[in-house]
Amino acid sequence: MNEGISELSTDHSGQPNDSSRACIATLSIGQGVSLSQASKDLKLGKWDVDPPITVTGPYDGFFFLASGRNGDGHGTEGTIKYKATDDATFFLDFNVPYSASNTVGIRCEGKDCNLYSYSVSEVQASGYKTRPIYTIRRK
Repeated sequence: MNEGISELSTDHSGQPNDSSRACIATLSIGQGVSLSQASKDLKLGKWDVDPPITVTGPYDGFFFLASGRNGDGHGTEGTIKYKATDDATFFLDFNVPYSASNTVGIRCEGKDCNLYSYSVSEVQASGYKTRPIYTIRRK
């Protein structure tokens, strides 16, 4: 069961309902991977669509949308922490600042991280938006 995964809402132009700075993320997890959200920390911006509470693979699809708050001159920055069913904890980071380069990242902590391959790639990145694809697979 993938609890909390919803579809991305769009305006009439087909673009996400967000401000000028946004992170529109995709998640790809493989068979045998089960994740439970331990925390979500948004330092800047707002959640337009929250990341799921739990997600079980295989899953390939929309993950979350975070954007800058309208009129405040800031972007969006945050980290989502997921615990696997073993001793592996994943940290999925993103930063879409108002006046610097976009960054995304993924890291793992715990004795079972060696059981996984994980990565993040950034597609269709621009100065205003980033579209990362977070990937987690069991080896």
